[in-house]
Amino acid sequence: VTKLLCTHKHADHSGGNEEMARTIPGLEVVSTRHEHIPAVTTTVDEGDVFALGSLRIRTLHTPCHTAGHVLFYVEGEEGKAPVLFSGDTLFVGGCGRFFEGDAKQMLSAMDKIAKLPPETLVMCGHEYTMANLRFLASVIPDSPALKAKLAECEALRSRSLPTVPTTIGSELAYNLFVLARSPVVQDAVGSVGDAAAAMARLREMKNAF
Repeated sequence: VTKLLCTHKHADHSGGNEEMARTIPGLEVVSTRHEHIPAVTTTVDEGDVFALGSLRIRTLHTPCHTAGHVLFYVEGEEGKAPVLFSGDTLFVGGCGRFFEGDAKQMLSAMDKIAKLPPETLVMCGHEYTMANLRFLASVIPDSPALKAKLAECEALRSRSLPTVPTTIGSELAYNLFVLARSPVVQDAVGSVGDAAAAMARLREMKNAF
């Protein structure tokens, strides 16, 4: 192990950094330059690129969950799909709470994510999938893509298997937070013509679900 990538400051993501740094002398701890991260040695911002062996890692700054939250987009392994480490910005069927930002920022983050190749594997920070999908089904219950994903994930969880990773293409089919610009989604939450308002309403509804 030569590098540790940390998406944001919350203790459930950064709390092991110092012990890892003590355990592995010379460990490079890479994280956002916009907030204090324990044991950080290298700070990164939007568009910064660095290498890990033959892998190319690009940083995406997605402020909202926290002001300094970053994602790591990894590519370069021949024959393998790229990977996005999305922290608490994008989940399977959901997005992170807006602790230090607003709906416009999360909408911008989802726009940025949606532009990545559809085959990109998404490694998110938590297994919140079933609660997320049940919420989405309460908003648009007749979505075939959502019904299929819910059945798939129910089968996985019944065998104690993870639902992570997902893919960008999969999330574009049913994740209403990624689809906040869709007229169908906006109509479902009463915010026709206003994607940021639709995002805000979705988050409010999910918080209360």
